[in-house]
Amino acid sequence: EKYRKAAQVKVKSISLSPADFDYKFEPTEEEVRARYNASMASYTIPESLNLSQIVVGVEDWYNKEEVDAAKEKIDAAAQELKEGKSFADTATKYSDTADDGKIGSIEKPDGELPELYEFIFALKDNEISEVYESDFGYHIFMATDHKEKAVIPFEEVKADIESDMRDESFASAY
Repeated sequence: EKYRKAAQVKVKSISLSPADFDYKFEPTEEEVRARYNASMASYTIPESLNLSQIVVGVEDWYNKEEVDAAKEKIDAAAQELKEGKSFADTATKYSDTADDGKIGSIEKPDGELPELYEFIFALKDNEISEVYESDFGYHIFMATDHKEKAVIPFEEVKADIESDMRDESFASAY
């Protein structure tokens, strides 16, 4: 114990950036555009909308009483909506979820539950759907703030692509 001593280490460091080196690389317009075209998927904003739902779940589709009770409940919700009641109030009253039905923003996926998403994304803004039956139960949907699929224009991402290409070139050079 008497000969033990804490280790002592001295560290010196420096911080370097590409500007500290005499390395210059400027991608051409054609190279930048080629990178943009090759990576088009990353510059694509998928179709999206804000979704609200009323859901009445069915756990056992073979239990006629449960199915009938769920159908009666969702039909009552649909009737109130047709009479002009607010979606949020109707969802709070009838939905099995403990909220006003707001799911939030969703993007249209590729290939996942195609029938359901085609149904949802066919809705116009503020349109309330008919009753939809799924494996989980009965649903009524309302879509708002529908945004179509869009591609970010080249000019908006050109500087970012150039910067990425410069960084990649520098990293491979050193």
